[in-house]
Amino acid sequence: MKKFRQIAFILMLALSLTTFAACGKKNTDMNDGSNNNSVTENGTDKNGTNDNNVVDDNTVTDNNGIVNDRADTNQTDYGTTGENMRDAAENAKESIEDTGEAIKNGVTGDTDTNRDHKDGTNGKDGLPGKDGRDGRDGKDGVSPDLTNYPDTDAVKALIQAAVQPLLQQAHIHKNLDVLDDLTANELSLLRALQAFEDDTTYNIQTFREAIAALNEKAHTHENQAALDQITAAKIAQWDGFGTQINGLSTKVTVYSEKTERTLESLQKQIDNLTNGRNYTVLFQSGQNAISTYAPDISMVLDGSYQTMTDFLAAYPQFCSAANDFVLSYSQACFNWDKSVLTVCAKPLSLTKNAEIVMSYQSGSSEAGSLYLVQKPQKIDIPIGVYVNTEIDANRAVSLDFQWLQSETFITTITECTGISDGEYYLAWVGRSNNSHPKIRFLKVLEG
Repeated sequence: MKKFRQIAFILMLALSLTTFAACGKKNTDMNDGSNNNSVTENGTDKNGTNDNNVVDDNTVTDNNGIVNDRADTNQTDYGTTGENMRDAAENAKESIEDTGEAIKNGVTGDTDTNRDHKDGTNGKDGLPGKDGRDGRDGKDGVSPDLTNYPDTDAVKALIQAAVQPLLQQAHIHKNLDVLDDLTANELSLLRALQAFEDDTTYNIQTFREAIAALNEKAHTHENQAALDQITAAKIAQWDGFGTQINGLSTKVTVYSEKTERTLESLQKQIDNLTNGRNYTVLFQSGQNAISTYAPDISMVLDGSYQTMTDFLAAYPQFCSAANDFVLSYSQACFNWDKSVLTVCAKPLSLTKNAEIVMSYQSGSSEAGSLYLVQKPQKIDIPIGVYVNTEIDANRAVSLDFQWLQSETFITTITECTGISDGEYYLAWVGRSNNSHPKIRFLKVLEG
């Protein structure tokens, strides 16, 4: 009974080894079925039986190329793992045979375990396997979904928000060495000095307010000495003068009226004196004034010489229809206080008995400028330029002439006493000041 149990155990063990040997897998590549292990054994397969050493001289081509590994008659490539499994199977086979002999001996009672057995031939070492082929390139990776993650700008904004408060508080000191030398005692003195400065500033402001109140009442007098001489008695005397002045004002008004009547009378006399006399007309206002007289008249303004024709292009109001073509030295034309030298280029034959008659209107009474410039034997420059040069050099004859204030046109006669007989050019100055004269005509009674 005990021997029977041994036999059964041996059978179960043999069966297990057989099952294990049958589970050997094919040595094929997991990805594409190719075999990267190359094994060659010596021996013969179906064409020559060798149970221990098997040689597969057949080659198998997989889907990707030729595989030089060993294959059996069924074209199964076992590779290294298959060889190990086959060796295990062969060992299991021999174990089964040995087990069978043991069972046989157990049944027959043959206990001879020392019978001679012939050792099998050792298998030859396999050749080194060839290098496997390079693996395929990996597939492109999948871009991850970063929807719920902040982008670069958001990260920068978060960093900026965290750093900005620090930047606002950060600063440097160019006087770091000086600050490092400050001590607690020195800082205490600085605080005391600050308190002193604040107190001083307050006191100064108080003084300024007090002085400002005085400044509002304070003033000076350039005529302080004269004011100091004013007394109550003088003020009373002046009150009496006021009464006298009022009376004088009344008298002046009466005299003024008489003067105007006298001037009117004199104007009539002048007009009568000039009537019927042979005068040379240098200018006469009217519609034909420019065409008739402008060719013989030139102007000098701010040192610049121009003919009257060119002058009117720049200053058309000087002689225009708006003023009945009079010569107007107005402020509207030349701005304030411009001196305009007017030269008559037509020579005049004069003696000491000659008279210059001018009709004009003036806004104020003032000394005028009326000149006679003797004609040279030869002249190579414009007459206006020559006359202006002679006047500036004080070589011209200055006549006694006055602009008289008048609201209407008046006529004046200027005598040429003190001149030598000869030919002269006549010139005068009109100013755009308070006088701003307007000339209606200009005549000369030649000697």
